[in-house]
Amino acid sequence: MTLKTTILIPVLFALSAATPAVAQSELPLTGPAYTIAEQAYKQYAAGNYKAAEELAREAVRLRPDLPRLRKLLNDSVRAGRAAQAGKVSGARPSARGFRHADEAYRAYALRDYPAAAAAARRAVAADPANPRYAQLLIDAVAGSGAEQALQETLAAALARFPRDPGVHAAALRAKQTLALTWRQRMYLALQAKDHAGAIQAARASIRFDPASLVTRTILVHTLVSVGRFEEAASAAQAAHPTSPALLALAAWADMARGEEKQAADGFARAISSAADDDERAAIGLAAADAGLARAPQHAGTLPSGRLPELRCEMEACRLVPATSGASPAYRAAEEAYAAYAQGNFALAVERAREAVSLSPDSIPFRRLLLQGLSAAKRQHEALALADALLREVEDDASLLYARAELNLQLGRAEQARRDFNQALTTGKLPTAHTLTALIETGRGMEARVMLEGEPTSMQSITALERAYLSLRVNDSALATRYFQQADDLGQMGGAALADAAYAAVHSGQDLAAIRYFSRVLDAQDAGSLPATAEQRFGMQRAIAELGRRWGTQASLRYGASDTRGTIGSPGQVRNDNTQLGVETWWRPFGYRNGEMVELYGRLFDTVAAEAGAPKGAASVQGMLGVRWKPWSAHNLLFSLNKLVALGSASTSDWLVQGAYSAGTGTDIAPSRTLWFTGQFYIEAGRYLEAGRNYLSSETQLGHTFRFSNISPALLVTPHLSLAADYNSDAAKKHSAALGPGVRMRYWFRGDRYAAPRSYIDVLVQYRAHAAGDRRVAGTVFALSTQY
Repeated sequence: MTLKTTILIPVLFALSAATPAVAQSELPLTGPAYTIAEQAYKQYAAGNYKAAEELAREAVRLRPDLPRLRKLLNDSVRAGRAAQAGKVSGARPSARGFRHADEAYRAYALRDYPAAAAAARRAVAADPANPRYAQLLIDAVAGSGAEQALQETLAAALARFPRDPGVHAAALRAKQTLALTWRQRMYLALQAKDHAGAIQAARASIRFDPASLVTRTILVHTLVSVGRFEEAASAAQAAHPTSPALLALAAWADMARGEEKQAADGFARAISSAADDDERAAIGLAAADAGLARAPQHAGTLPSGRLPELRCEMEACRLVPATSGASPAYRAAEEAYAAYAQGNFALAVERAREAVSLSPDSIPFRRLLLQGLSAAKRQHEALALADALLREVEDDASLLYARAELNLQLGRAEQARRDFNQALTTGKLPTAHTLTALIETGRGMEARVMLEGEPTSMQSITALERAYLSLRVNDSALATRYFQQADDLGQMGGAALADAAYAAVHSGQDLAAIRYFSRVLDAQDAGSLPATAEQRFGMQRAIAELGRRWGTQASLRYGASDTRGTIGSPGQVRNDNTQLGVETWWRPFGYRNGEMVELYGRLFDTVAAEAGAPKGAASVQGMLGVRWKPWSAHNLLFSLNKLVALGSASTSDWLVQGAYSAGTGTDIAPSRTLWFTGQFYIEAGRYLEAGRNYLSSETQLGHTFRFSNISPALLVTPHLSLAADYNSDAAKKHSAALGPGVRMRYWFRGDRYAAPRSYIDVLVQYRAHAAGDRRVAGTVFALSTQY
């Protein structure tokens, strides 16, 4: 084991700082200093900490050489602050025990801890309600090193003063002192190659400081190095490993115990959480060497000198490749792993071939070569090597999985499925590979159950990997949950943010999607994430739509019957009216991945009509309705409306409607100035009380010009229109017309993150009569806006 000596320096320093300096000789406390100190002790014992502080400060001024007076001053200051905050258990005012306490302070200053403990016990017995005496006893017993006595003292003090911060601080201080003492003994034992003594000292240190990751890691490493794998696995499990070093050591112990699946998961977690390429290479070599230890020719043994070395500084440890006794083949493999970790796959293949040539019987080195060939996209060579390895090591889960992936890349789906199934039957695949194999063999439901299972079963794969696997089983809600976990852990990059945004859209989490899309746009602005103008605008359009919870639109229309009846009066018969329509809508449940529910209210009025036809106030029609878009992939709408008669010539009825639309090129194309535009709309409805049915449709085909020299949001679309309708109340029930038209639309209310949310639209058409009635033929003029 290699432990950097820099760790010994702070530890020894901490040990020396945790105990008072040895007083070689102490002049007696006499005269004014003695009188003032005695009064300070009395005030402290009586709970008058402010007075005790003032007296102790004067005593220290007179005798600055006495540590016990400085300790009295510090204790008085701390106790006074705690008492002022209302945190000190109320000790009854009493001067009992102060002489014993003074004696204990004197002995403690001379490092005569047994005498200090005896005097402190007498002080506690004289005044058991004084928490300061309990603190003094804890410090004295801790200094004596009597572990059993300290445990009993701590239990008694904490039971009597469960909320006193001073007592808790003294208890923590005592435990840390003993933990550091045992840790120092552990380092000395390791230097002396006394592994049994180091293990005993490490366990003793952990008893007093269970949070020390360094001590736990060194304990596990030492246990593994001497072949005590069961104990190593138990010690690692007790540490709840999350650091790469502990995870890898635990996996090594698992592999040595025959727990191959658990070991594979552990190594996968360790590699994914490694801090840098060097640590990834060390862990990769550890995984290979652990596999070599399980190979038939090495069964039940560990390769000598192959356990990675452990380097610890302060409160962190990391693994580095073992250097003692390394063969040329091992060094070549180490270079291959390092090249692989750095993404230099060509060099990884070259070094792996060298390792194999030097040690042709080594299966781990040939696995390494297979890994390099696969990463270098040399699938045919990799597949041949995988076939050869599987002839030697039948039913090896990792080799079967690797060959399945190669078959997939080569388009051999049936062979891939067969290998995936065979790998699954071994029960030894790591969790991430198990999930992928289940998905590739059509067992997505089983994969979903695993992903939704206990968190402990998923520890071997990162939250980000879980998110992508959840997407593969079409569970966007679960993917969004794991993306959020990955984000909290700092695992999200720019591309992952975009995927997380779309997953949040699909799971109906609009606000989360907006946040992710906004961060993607920030990354694009910073130059860290390339994107086309269309990709960027698509995200901005998504933000605009996701953030829309209400809106209003209005239309003023003259001429032929409106074939898009969502705003105007549905299925109107006349073609020479001028009609005004206004709608306000609200999405109570948000965007819901395009499966929206909207509540709305409409008003429309015929503002001009031929002589004798209703217009003005008499024609004002109200409508309240709800519409539902049940499928996100299809723009199909259903609505139920209550028509409210507001004018003398308007109608009271119920109207049910269905509508479908499709289109391309109807939005801004930021990188183009000319593109094809086509859209189709059809709507059908029935007035329930009147018994009238109608159907209307329109198709527009044309090209859109974007006048970016005037404004990038100004679009002009010349087009050909084909309109048709059906009205069961009309004398001629059918009508059709076609003709040219032009639409000019100006978008506004956009910003850095959102595409323009509103527009003003002007439409002019002339439709020549084609069939049936003439109500959809003639001149059309419409001015509309959406906000």
